[in-house]
Amino acid sequence: MKISIITICRNNPSEMVRTINGYLSYLSSDIEAIIIDGSDNDSCIEAFRYLNTPLKHINFFKQTSKGLYAAMNEGIAKAKGDSLIFMNSGDTFSSSFDLFCFLEKYSFLLKSHIIFGNAKLYYKDYYKYHKWDRIEPIGKKWRPSHQAIFMPRSFLSENKFSESLKVSADTELQIKAFKYLKYIYIDETICEFELGGISSYPKTLKMTIKHCNELISTRKIENYWPKFLIYIKQVIKLAVIKVIGYRNYLRIVKWIFKL
Repeated sequence: MKISIITICRNNPSEMVRTINGYLSYLSSDIEAIIIDGSDNDSCIEAFRYLNTPLKHINFFKQTSKGLYAAMNEGIAKAKGDSLIFMNSGDTFSSSFDLFCFLEKYSFLLKSHIIFGNAKLYYKDYYKYHKWDRIEPIGKKWRPSHQAIFMPRSFLSENKFSESLKVSADTELQIKAFKYLKYIYIDETICEFELGGISSYPKTLKMTIKHCNELISTRKIENYWPKFLIYIKQVIKLAVIKVIGYRNYLRIVKWIFKL
């Protein structure tokens, strides 16, 4: 098995179905899918039963622990592929990305290298592309979206997501991975996903402060002023969003970066 696609879902069957349908045609002897269902009802498993799925290459499991990162760790434990990618409920592969062509080209590197690309981020009629400029160092300041990263299973099996973190465990793990593993960047849009999750928009002051605390911890920031600026930036962002709305905030940010 070369690639394992891991999907975490929770009480969102329509998003889960959209994600699975996006990669269903790729499932084969080289590519498997692992679904971890953290729902507190049967909505996702019922939706899964109605899918016309090749069950030989897709496995559905009820989550036995609590929390997103615990579910992602369960997915790692169930996976058999040389390389893993997390395509969670609602996320999809880009229509311009061909997983079979990717596998044919990079198969021999999957066990040892991180391979990552670009992501299309959208919210209603707003969208932007998250891509590496090849100048910004990868790690603490710039990181690829986790939906656009293929990472060796051997590394993830030994370095799992910290379940004590609620927002930034993927950031913490990426910093470590890019420090110790070789990586390859491909200038292709691998995935598409919707903005508005807790990491891009913590919706309350309490969540914002918690997010800041985790960012400071995972980035190992010790000096006062960098810490202070993180809090100020995130609190101002929250206040602006509360006044003008998230979509208008994204439009303004996009306009500023075009200047």
